[in-house]
Amino acid sequence: MKNIPEKLDEAFADAESKSLAQIERNIPDAQLSSLRSWSFGSYGWTSPVNLLITAAWYKWRFPEQDVCKIWANDHSKKKIDGGFAIRSNDERYTVPLVTKTRITNGFCSPNSGMQGSRAIEKMRGQGRIDRNSPIEQAVSFDMSLFQNIINDIDDCSSEEAYQYLLYLLRVGIDIRDERIKKNSNLSKKTNEKDISLHVLLAFCEGISDPQFVKLLAIAFLEPLVFHFYKDLHTSGIEGSKTAADTQSKSPGDFWFSDLSKQPLIGVEAKDKSKNIGFEIIGAIENRKENNPTLTTYLAVTASKIAVRESVLKDKFWLQNITRIRDDLNLNIITMSFLDICSLLTFIKADHAAVLSRANELISKMDDLKKDTIDKWIEFID
Repeated sequence: MKNIPEKLDEAFADAESKSLAQIERNIPDAQLSSLRSWSFGSYGWTSPVNLLITAAWYKWRFPEQDVCKIWANDHSKKKIDGGFAIRSNDERYTVPLVTKTRITNGFCSPNSGMQGSRAIEKMRGQGRIDRNSPIEQAVSFDMSLFQNIINDIDDCSSEEAYQYLLYLLRVGIDIRDERIKKNSNLSKKTNEKDISLHVLLAFCEGISDPQFVKLLAIAFLEPLVFHFYKDLHTSGIEGSKTAADTQSKSPGDFWFSDLSKQPLIGVEAKDKSKNIGFEIIGAIENRKENNPTLTTYLAVTASKIAVRESVLKDKFWLQNITRIRDDLNLNIITMSFLDICSLLTFIKADHAAVLSRANELISKMDDLKKDTIDKWIEFID
């Protein structure tokens, strides 16, 4: 297995050197029809792609392996005869390949295919994924199509499996290149349109993409923060907005640092489905403990209401906020995007500059959802 990464790199370079049409000529029509039926980039269809990629390269390198026996052990830890651990091979080899080449967004998982495919994991007791293996739960992707494709891969010779691998990688490359092209076009736009902040807020209501919310929060908060603090700069822009952020010891989803790179203002940005509540208390305390230079923590949300009335009326809410302010010397400010826009109007912020900054951030970010980019392009055109 020592040369697997090098072989995968070579396969990727081969896929980049060919068009999808060229690769398709080497795949039989019936199997090609199944591949074309896969809804690449759709919700729920991305994680299983990792497993297909892993099955394809494994069959290419080890053609004697039954790649439909994707577990080494069953639920009781009993060894599955002839099985192999697709998850560990995915995480060890496939994930590094697809992440370093930037083809994950809108194509496959940047973590692990099995993590996002629990319905497949529930089939472990069967030992092998046959074409007619019963499905034990509802899934968002076409499970029978997945079963057929992975069995098609298993029916391949080494060279035939290699063509499957090239096909899958080329699809990811095409999706990546289209995204880069769109982002490049975005970066060239002057954004001279007269779009008010409230129109921008209305647009945000139609977007369900946490990373977009984070970028918009940056565009909204920068002119407000920089109005009062002249020597701060924004940090953490490239970091993914995930629940694991609080465990990574970062000051926030993003933050504002001084000239010595010490974080002073941490920011947590929630999407429109979430208000700010008691769950942030522990997170704020962890942020402060890991970043003692923090003086302010901004908890913002795309929801129209920052904190629900039931929370505000709860005596423990004010007690906790007061305790953190007094004991930890950390000022907590909760705001909705609507509140922020009102303050931007108050300080007479340049609306066009806010929109331009949002566009700049969006054009440089790789992990936005595909439909987010499409909707944004339509919005600013």
